Amino acid sequence: QFQTLQLGVTASDSGNPPLRSNISLTLFVLDQ
Repeated sequence: QFQTLQLGVTASDSGNPPLRSNISLTLFVLDQ
């Protein structure tokens, strides 16, 4: 039995043009 955790992070600044960064993280947790 294992669980899947999915996290999403979006970072942006107030520049012109604004810089954006998207990070998608998937974690597999194995329950032993």
